[in-house]
Amino acid sequence: MEEIIEGGPWLFQGQPIVLQFWEQGMTLRQRKHSQIPVWIRLKHLPMEYWTDEGLSTVASGVGPRYTLMESLKNVPD
Repeated sequence: MEEIIEGGPWLFQGQPIVLQFWEQGMTLRQRKHSQIPVWIRLKHLPMEYWTDEGLSTVASGVGPRYTLMESLKNVPD
């Protein structure tokens, strides 16, 4: 279940959806989000940018903050 919640981004009929665990006391009303997770596909990005610093520089053009997926931190050279 956690893989599904932490995975994504998820789309339903072409629209993004945000999943979260149910907590006691939650209501079924629509919530406002201050941030939305997105994936950025970087086609033809030179290998020298595939570092935490390089990807941070590239991603800074999209928004003020980013998180590098753990699976990408261990890409072999």
